[in-house]
Amino acid sequence: MNSTSDRTERTFWRWTAVILAAYAGGLLFFAAETFVSTDESIYVEQAVAWASGSGFPAPVSHYPPGTSLLQVPFVKAGGWQAAAWASVASLAATIVMLGRWLIDLRYPPFAALLFLVFAPTLVLGRIGMSDVPSAAVVTAGLWLFWTGVRSARRWFAAGLLAGLSLLFRETNVLLFIPFYLGAIGRRENGWIWLAGGFVVGMSVRLATSQWLFGSPFFVHSQSRWSLGAAFDSLPIYVFALLVMVPGGLVAVATYGGERRRELKAAVALYLCVYVFYVYSGQSSQPFVRLAAAGRYLIPLVPLVAVAWADMARRHAWPVRRLLPGAGIVALAGALLVHPVVHWWGAREAAVAEDIVAQTRDGDALIASWAAQKYVSPVYGPRRRIWIERADVADLPAITAQNPGTFLVRVSREDTSPAAVGSDETERFVSAARQRCRVEQVFDRTYDGSRRLGLWRIDSCNGNPLRDR
Repeated sequence: MNSTSDRTERTFWRWTAVILAAYAGGLLFFAAETFVSTDESIYVEQAVAWASGSGFPAPVSHYPPGTSLLQVPFVKAGGWQAAAWASVASLAATIVMLGRWLIDLRYPPFAALLFLVFAPTLVLGRIGMSDVPSAAVVTAGLWLFWTGVRSARRWFAAGLLAGLSLLFRETNVLLFIPFYLGAIGRRENGWIWLAGGFVVGMSVRLATSQWLFGSPFFVHSQSRWSLGAAFDSLPIYVFALLVMVPGGLVAVATYGGERRRELKAAVALYLCVYVFYVYSGQSSQPFVRLAAAGRYLIPLVPLVAVAWADMARRHAWPVRRLLPGAGIVALAGALLVHPVVHWWGAREAAVAEDIVAQTRDGDALIASWAAQKYVSPVYGPRRRIWIERADVADLPAITAQNPGTFLVRVSREDTSPAAVGSDETERFVSAARQRCRVEQVFDRTYDGSRRLGLWRIDSCNGNPLRDR
């Protein structure tokens, strides 16, 4: 390695240390006060249940358990709010492994900072969801695979990580399949170790699903695909991989390095699956849709960074000289993302705080699944009843069993009423008035974008609660 490469490496690691320190410090200063998404509340509630010794084997969440398991030690150390630090640790691990991977390939390591330039990475890095942990597992597995050609141990570990990636998100394995099929098809040295490791890792996923969900092939039922989804998704993904990762698709299309066919196939396969995926933010405003869809690309970005680094090496000017700019952009993002997300989450926090303030420990809260992040038990011991499963005939028994019973409705201007369960709540209120006294006790609008309504339900007459 020449002195120029040495200086480049040292500069990269200094930038990385500064950016990660700024990012971690920002989260300490702008700590999360509430969940910013329903998915986050699901993951963290599961981690809290497991950290307290409950939830085995009956799960709180129907998502793959890897993310919640990763959060457990953080929750034990610092409570539910510390769950986000599992994502921070995953972000740091990803950038370090990606930098090392690029150096091993004799590529400019600054390309690794594209992972942090991609705005959804910085946002999800402070949120307790599966996106950034998935990126860490994928990066670790592909790095070991790429650099461990003559090492049975590294290829077994690479296969193992590919299988274990299913514990975080099922689609993670798509990023491994073309590489591993290529190696196995060519009978490359050590392919049997690669395949064996994958079988072991996948077996862990199958056994875990059998234990938690009663079926080794259990997949979260809300996942769905549609040809029509491409009209919403494709422009967002093209924008994300051309602008948010500058020239990312161009770098992939022109990639000429090792395993070029497999890399292009992995990117194409992954994108094809998500282009037709119906994600929960498709009815939201453009900014929300960009964040909701862009997060699915986070595990893909490290591969795009490899292609970008190859382009930088082939075109020493101007690409290589532009790469240090990634450090400046990443540092700026690391400093700005926390106050922005904190401001965004302040409205959600205000809603959750008002629900806690207007109710008491032990009260029953009837709410939509879509409002789960506002009525999470981590905010206080309340009995949560999902309106989608509730029946007004059950209200006499519910009101008799709890000191207070409240119906919760949260409406949002930035998405459709159906997306937050507002329509379902309105129908339930109308039906409940036929059987009980229903009195609205709270109504507040937050910055014109959120509205919380609380109805107290009592004095019911009717049939007792049925067994479900």
